[in-house]
Amino acid sequence: MAILIDRDNPRGAAAVSLALHADQWTPIGSAWRIPSRSRSGASYVVTTETCQCADSRFRDQPCAHILAARLVQELRAESYAF
Repeated sequence: MAILIDRDNPRGAAAVSLALHADQWTPIGSAWRIPSRSRSGASYVVTTETCQCADSRFRDQPCAHILAARLVQELRAESYAF
């Protein structure tokens, strides 16, 4: 599976930024608790398909948190392949 990040979509850049800090995520089963970039002290439970943030609830496209989760999952899967 390839993850494509659209450089013209601000969520793509935010996803890369979030993924760079994946060491700060808390695993929760098959999900992660990812800190909010805009709300100090807030975090969201995120999978590769769902997120609790407002952007995810009110849009039909994946939010930056979901994109970051997909990116990290793909990078980890590729690293295990070697």
